[in-house]
Amino acid sequence: MRYIKSIISLIILPFALLPLMASTQTTFLADSDIEAIPPDFIGVRKLSIRRSGPYVGLQQGKYMLPEFGVEKQWNRVKLRKPITHAGHMGFNYNLQRNVLGYDAGYWLKIGRMDLTFGANLVFRTDFDRNTLGLTPVVGFKFWQLHLQTGYHFLTAPARDMETNTFFISLRFVFINDRDWNWSKKQKKKD
Repeated sequence: MRYIKSIISLIILPFALLPLMASTQTTFLADSDIEAIPPDFIGVRKLSIRRSGPYVGLQQGKYMLPEFGVEKQWNRVKLRKPITHAGHMGFNYNLQRNVLGYDAGYWLKIGRMDLTFGANLVFRTDFDRNTLGLTPVVGFKFWQLHLQTGYHFLTAPARDMETNTFFISLRFVFINDRDWNWSKKQKKKD
């Protein structure tokens, strides 16, 4: 019985504290308040990071393909809702069916959930026929590993080209270039 009361208290406590937390939301600084802070204060500066490097990976669908390419990531360091953007270009090769593929894409990560959303433009060739396509992807990024799944919408049927349609891929990015940029916030002119 004592444990049940403790569990109920833990469930009800956050709801009881909601009005208190809502009233403290207004005490944070607004953008207009930040301009009043002296420019040498660290809170006025913005930190952005650019990272780039090659990646290797495996794509598994109907066929298993090795992937190689390069990726560049941009993000602005924030406490609330950080956003990471990335662009990549690479190629893969189906050794069994002699199909070469090129991918160029973009993905976006919003917040701290590590979920990514993006799209790729793809080109596949078996050296007799060519096909183009668009691939929406969703994934999960942890450290330098990026797990993605998607579907290739190709202009030619996949059975004619013998390439993956629905796939999952795992990539590892070797970051070999990192650029930290501190910039001052520009004051608005009236």
